[in-house]
Amino acid sequence: MTLGVEFDIFQIGKETKSERRLFYALAQVKRMFPYRKRHLSEGFLLGGIMPEISEIRKASEIWPDRQWKSRSEQYVKHIYHSCRECGKCRWIIFNKGNPADPLCNSCAGKHTVMPRGEKSRMWKGGRFKNKAGYIFIHIQSDDFFYPMAQKSGYVPEHRFVMAQHLGLAGIGKIRN
Repeated sequence: MTLGVEFDIFQIGKETKSERRLFYALAQVKRMFPYRKRHLSEGFLLGGIMPEISEIRKASEIWPDRQWKSRSEQYVKHIYHSCRECGKCRWIIFNKGNPADPLCNSCAGKHTVMPRGEKSRMWKGGRFKNKAGYIFIHIQSDDFFYPMAQKSGYVPEHRFVMAQHLGLAGIGKIRN
């Protein structure tokens, strides 16, 4: 049974609690998907169209209206899976008997930690040249000259060489 814009299928005041929940859920779905008519059906919320968790389908069955770039894309299997952290349900690729991503995008971003320093895949030996042409060297936190370093742990090379030559470290900046 499809609900119209007016939602006139219920008699006001005589609906049961479950009918009232359905009414409000359908109104919310209508606000979320105003351009999709199939989302406004009662079956979508009661299990007719809504998939169950761990249900496996081909991509062409999930998104029948989609234009596919290649023919093989429409035969990729997907599983309806809930996020391990937040419980958000979504279709994800089913690869070798396991869901491809156990976490949704927002939860996966929370757990991503980029390694710093030498462990980073972007590490280039601890030296770089800035826009002004100065060469900077990375210094470890246990180094004698570390008080000269900026917040990032880098020191201009010319200051570092002069500090080594003079034996000064705790000053932070060498002045004339």
